[in-house]
Amino acid sequence: MKKGAVSFLAAVLLVCGGCATSLLSWRPAEGTRCSSSGDRVLWDLQGSNKGFYLFYWIPIFCGDSNRPNRSDYDVFRHRINEKHAYVLLRSRLKPLKADAVEDVSVTFQSNGWYGLGIVWVRSLSARGVAVKKAKKKKNYHKSTGIDL
Repeated sequence: MKKGAVSFLAAVLLVCGGCATSLLSWRPAEGTRCSSSGDRVLWDLQGSNKGFYLFYWIPIFCGDSNRPNRSDYDVFRHRINEKHAYVLLRSRLKPLKADAVEDVSVTFQSNGWYGLGIVWVRSLSARGVAVKKAKKKKNYHKSTGIDL
């Protein structure tokens, strides 16, 4: 019985292993939009990450939020949280020539459908905008050393 349960769990993980990945997509912002902070929006970002958990709490493997779109995954690391949603969205800022991610919204979902709730699938979906920060002019008076 014990050997059969371990074999079943191994088969489920092998079949579904490629599904635990992080994805990030982006498209140019339509028109001239500003974010909530007033910076110019360059890109609309949408990311997702999926992971498999034992008894809902113990991570088996999750998509790597630092390397989206590469079918990489992290073993025994919890990556389905808000912190890693921001990491996922910020991972492509440099190639997109943007400075920051703003107006982020994250939603979570979980399903315990493998083996009567033994293996759970937890996922997140994140949306945000990549912005180009406006350069602030410093008005500095050299003789007095005071910012004006």
